[in-house]
Amino acid sequence: MCGAIGLWDVRPRVWSTVMRAIVAFVLLLAAAKFGYQEWVYRSALVDALMVTYRQDAIESCQKESKARNLEIGYSAWSDPESFQLIVGRGSRQASADVSGQAAPDAGPILVIVARKEPAKIQCEFDIVRMSAAVYQL
Repeated sequence: MCGAIGLWDVRPRVWSTVMRAIVAFVLLLAAAKFGYQEWVYRSALVDALMVTYRQDAIESCQKESKARNLEIGYSAWSDPESFQLIVGRGSRQASADVSGQAAPDAGPILVIVARKEPAKIQCEFDIVRMSAAVYQL
């Protein structure tokens, strides 16, 4: 028998090390794929929620600001300084915790900061309750 030179002549210890490296690399690729898919899903969900409820939030914030005698036009709400989605507690729920009252269940909240000189006006639109709260910062 003549000795064959090739991949199958590798010692078992070296072969198991190579296999472990391949398995670790495949696991790393799977984790990266899962993380990327989760990130794409979350960002698409946030974008869809913001686009879907934007008009309702603008109208509700405008009505609430008029009820509080804060004269802010539709254009300030429709072109805000910032527009973001917060999942959890808004500032009004956090202030309820400080005052000792039980905060309601937290849900998705759209936060709109409109420009108003010299102070900023912030509106928190609760998507679940379809209600707005306007604050002067």
